[in-house]
Amino acid sequence: MIDKIQVIWRTDNIIPNDNVSFSTKMSPEMRTKISDALIQMGSSDDGLEILKNMGYEIGGFKPAEDSFYDAFRAALQASGIDITTMVK
Repeated sequence: MIDKIQVIWRTDNIIPNDNVSFSTKMSPEMRTKISDALIQMGSSDDGLEILKNMGYEIGGFKPAEDSFYDAFRAALQASGIDITTMVK
């Protein structure tokens, strides 16, 4: 398929794809436990092998602040696209 697509423009590497998000209904303690477990998993060869065997190409996990998404938000705002209309 990729040989049939002509790339006409590329953005900077600002579009996040793999992230872990939590419901606001989940307790902060549970969020921390899950986050810590994933970070630990992504820090070991065995954990990375498990992720690879599950079909993921993940080199590890790290915490992200909300500001991580600022460049992406700015690009969306500049595009004039309201992404809330795309979600049902």
